[in-house]
Amino acid sequence: LEKAFSYSGAGVSISGLSGSSKAYLLAGFFVHFGHLRQLNRSVLIINPRIHEAEQLYEDLQAFCQNSTKSTNSTKSKKNLSEAKEMVMDYFPSLEVLPYEENPPSDELVGQRFAILERLSKGERIVLVTSLAAILYRISSPKDMLTIKVLIEDTLSRDSLLEDLVMIGYERAGMTYDRGDFSCRGGIVDVFPISAEYPVRIEFFGDTIESIRQFDPDTQRSIGFLNKVEIFPRQEIAEKTSSIFDYLSDNCLIIIDEKIVIEQEFMRLRQETESLYQEACHGQQLPSPDQIMLKLEDILRHQQMLYLNAANCGDRDFFIPTFPSPSSDGKLEPLMQKLKEYMENGYTIVLSVNYQGQAQRLQELLKEHGLEAGMDIKSTIVSGIFIVVSSIICGFDLPELRLLLMSDKEIFGKSGILHRRRFSRLTKNVPIESFMELNTGDFVVHIHHGIGTYLGITTTTVEGKNRDFLLIEYAQGDRLYVPIDQLGLIHKYIGDKDSPP
Repeated sequence: LEKAFSYSGAGVSISGLSGSSKAYLLAGFFVHFGHLRQLNRSVLIINPRIHEAEQLYEDLQAFCQNSTKSTNSTKSKKNLSEAKEMVMDYFPSLEVLPYEENPPSDELVGQRFAILERLSKGERIVLVTSLAAILYRISSPKDMLTIKVLIEDTLSRDSLLEDLVMIGYERAGMTYDRGDFSCRGGIVDVFPISAEYPVRIEFFGDTIESIRQFDPDTQRSIGFLNKVEIFPRQEIAEKTSSIFDYLSDNCLIIIDEKIVIEQEFMRLRQETESLYQEACHGQQLPSPDQIMLKLEDILRHQQMLYLNAANCGDRDFFIPTFPSPSSDGKLEPLMQKLKEYMENGYTIVLSVNYQGQAQRLQELLKEHGLEAGMDIKSTIVSGIFIVVSSIICGFDLPELRLLLMSDKEIFGKSGILHRRRFSRLTKNVPIESFMELNTGDFVVHIHHGIGTYLGITTTTVEGKNRDFLLIEYAQGDRLYVPIDQLGLIHKYIGDKDSPP
């Protein structure tokens, strides 16, 4: 790979990848290149669909979150946690298509603008995204209308209010939701769409005297800022550019499942054209040709890496990986499989959702004569290791004698909930007592995301009655959280008009 990318215009294809081995490969690739310091470029990873992009992003985070500093590449071939510090982010889709009546959420718009602003300043990022997120044209970098407010800056209060209206913010009696602002004398409150908290800007004449974050529920200040960037709620200028205009010419473009991307492109194209036909009656609208990129705009760049696509580049690699075996929640067959892998000299990594589950799994393994460590060192030797991560699909990599199994593959369907990625901007506050919760409240579990609190339930576990908080997710999935793990639960606070 290093040789293949050492010259301009290279295209490389890698096939044979299964499960989270894509993220494992990419994490190792970034480690080898010193996380872009040697690459000296951004990386854009394009997945066919939104859920696949979200999962790859989570998998990359799982492989890269615990870093060590080993420099011996021959010793790190099995390393699952050797990733050095890197800048990685997720570029979301707006989750609505052009010509649809419903506007996108302010939070998604804010996340996109914040990332585009960083790219326009030349920041190097590993950016994971979906085809739908980058398929439609956006405003050019020179047309980004961002309000920047700095301490001791000279700025008219009335000019700030006019600018807020111009970029789509709405005046309210009190600033509570993203996209709102309010004014009382020399104080302007505004909730930037990309921010976790609203800010209070205090004027002394035409001088910015202070900028403070505050809690929208209590209206109390929680911290001071030197500056704040306020991104628009909508794109005002003509949309003639794409995300590629925000990236350097030497950006590495990684295409996941090229054939599936081509199929998804055709589906989105047909759906967009259908919506256009429905929406254009009696009004002049830009056509799909004007607002959509062509497939070649996405697939033809200086340096390309294709995952699970053969014969697409100047260099082709085949890395045979296989899905992890599934125990369907049956303990005895799982233990037997693990013993067979151990006899063949494998390193086995078992991934679970949270620490309590890791300790319980360690006890189960010990009961069956298998010792498991809870920490992966810089150099992995044969053995069984348990980690806490969000990985959903593991893999078997025979060439390295490496097996990774996810929570779902270990415990079966009943042992895991399908995770929906929730933004770091999701509003939530810690809960000190379950008495603060009411049945029907939205809550955020740090491992499983947003669900509905259904109350306290008592269940018999190992002959003893225990109290659990019951949380319900989509499709009726339910999570039982022990009362003593209340710290994992936060109360969700979101836009009142947009339930999660």
